[in-house]
Amino acid sequence: MRFNIRLGEPLSLLKLLQQGDIDFAVIDLVLATMQAMGGSIDLYSIEPLIDEELTLISSEEYYNREIAGDHSYDTLIGKEFVSDEHDDMFLKHWFFHHFKKGNVRPNVVLTVENHQACLRCVKLGMGLTTTSSHMVWKEIAAGTIVPVTTGTPNAINTISLVELQDKVPTVTEKTFSTHIRQAMRQDSMLRRFNILPSA
Repeated sequence: MRFNIRLGEPLSLLKLLQQGDIDFAVIDLVLATMQAMGGSIDLYSIEPLIDEELTLISSEEYYNREIAGDHSYDTLIGKEFVSDEHDDMFLKHWFFHHFKKGNVRPNVVLTVENHQACLRCVKLGMGLTTTSSHMVWKEIAAGTIVPVTTGTPNAINTISLVELQDKVPTVTEKTFSTHIRQAMRQDSMLRRFNILPSA
């Protein structure tokens, strides 16, 4: 069996799926929903795989210098942001979820193509970004990364397996998608995403 894997934004992957260029996609459901699923949601079969917490973070140095405990809308909206999304939808989603403010314009001072590079820029004190909490737990525990919280619990983003509803999967597709489902439901993966308590 041979597999080809493409990386991309949810909207791009959904378009490829709709055109028949890929067999299925594993996507961030929140972002895809905000981008209108690339058309009608009725075209797709969506299977939730795992949930992740979306949080706003900064370096300790940036937090102490620019925020210093003031997590109000007025303070945060005026700060610098780093994003790996060209349309800054996750940042807008964070502000809407926490402050019910629509049509916000975060001051994105740097856009990078890779999420790990985005996190590196934040660690260097270049601004704030949104990320999945599990990606920075060690840094949060060490105090080098500071989560910016409000009175509202963080939003949950669901990673989902998406297929076209009317497509009949091949044996190869079934094998690979079964592997993805099993891997995402293992205890070690669930603990990584903080869905199970640590042993």
